[in-house]
This record gives sequence, C-alpha cells and structure tokens, in this order.
Amino acid sequence: MSDSELSEVSTTPVPPDSELEQSLRREVVKAQRAGLEDPTVNSIRAASEEKLGLMPGFYKSHNIWVVRSKQIIKDQFVSLHISMRCSQALISILYHLGYSGRDPEFSTSTFKVCKAEEAHLRRKRTVAEEEEEGRN
Repeated sequence: MSDSELSEVSTTPVPPDSELEQSLRREVVKAQRAGLEDPTVNSIRAASEEKLGLMPGFYKSHNIWVVRSKQIIKDQFVSLHISMRCSQALISILYHLGYSGRDPEFSTSTFKVCKAEEAHLRRKRTVAEEEEEGRN
C-alpha cells in the first residue's frame, strides 16, 4: 500500500516523518509516566495512530514504518531507561557525598557516572540484539 493509498483510506494526510517519529516518542514517554506495567510496541503505535488521526494499523501496514516505528519505540525506551538509571546514580552520589550544593566536582562526577552507565547499557543492548539475530 502506497503513502497516497494510506492517506486516502484514513482521510487524514500522512504527517511528515518527523511528526510520526515525535508522536511515537511522546507516546513512549506518556506510557512510562503513566506507570504502565508493560507497554508494547503495538500499544504505542496504536496510541500514536489515534493521536494523529491515522487509520488503525497505519504503522504495521506501511512497509517502511513497520520497521522504523519499532526501532524508534525501542530507542526511546532505552533512552528513558538510561535517564532513569542516571537519575538513580545521581541520587546515590548526592547521598554518599553529602552534597550541599557547593561541590565543584559534582557536575564532573555525575557526568562520568551517567556516561559510564549509558555505555554499559548500550553494550548490553548490542549483545542482546546480536544474540537475537543469531537465533533468527
């Protein structure tokens, strides 16, 4: 199904790629903030489709967006996870340092911890993806 066919069926023009991507990312953030136990790629896609006024199943039926939407959603979940872990590391550092707001080393220490955590999580994700590809 082409873009024009998808647009005709939904009676809503297909938004630009950047808007589709931002909508998916916003829905991931909303799901995380709402404390949803286990949001799925399909539930995020459905929420984005509804918000944008697209026909249900738009992302799954579009030959490019079926793959791209899944990757965007996964990337956003990873980014949120990294952010959460950095926040936890920050709280831990503050507690152990007895931070009073005047420590000049604080920002450097926090940056290093967050970068190390980010690198660690990205390595874990890459290994998991390689294992998954090996199974297919």
